[in-house]
Amino acid sequence: MAAKENGKKVSPEEEHPRKAFGLAAKDSSGALSPFTFSRRNNGDDDVTIKILYCGICHTDLHSVKNEWKNTIYPIVPGYVLIFPRKYTLNREIYSIFMILYYVI
Repeated sequence: MAAKENGKKVSPEEEHPRKAFGLAAKDSSGALSPFTFSRRNNGDDDVTIKILYCGICHTDLHSVKNEWKNTIYPIVPGYVLIFPRKYTLNREIYSIFMILYYVI
């Protein structure tokens, strides 16, 4: 049980009701398998984008195989995102996004 709502404990699924899907490594074998997880709802400072494709880099492979001895499983690798450019973002969020996009 996680947070309390009106004095009652709520499950992680109740606290984070949005369902998400990914391919996750569940151990250091490197095998990826379908994985469903719960995440929080978007807040006022969040941006929602539709991800079409996701790539992985060699760093992700090190993490999946726990070569640096700090991986917590399950792990969903990938951070290179491809998405349609038709989303309108406010100036503040757009500036932050572009900085993060170019750093990645």
